[in-house]
Amino acid sequence: MRTALLLIDEIRRQHPADFAWSKTIDRLTGSDKVRLSIETGTLPALLEEWDREAAQFRDTQKPFLLYP
Repeated sequence: MRTALLLIDEIRRQHPADFAWSKTIDRLTGSDKVRLSIETGTLPALLEEWDREAAQFRDTQKPFLLYP
């Protein structure tokens, strides 16, 4: 997912006149958060937030794992 979003971000920056969004990206990602972060140049911050949330989830699930 990270690679795909970084590629979309880079393509959009290199070809702004040819790039156009469809509503599909919002449906695929579950909200407009990804699209807006790419448009405002804050995608790295969003990816860092996702990394923190994933790390927190891993810590939360540890007591419930049968095989750590």
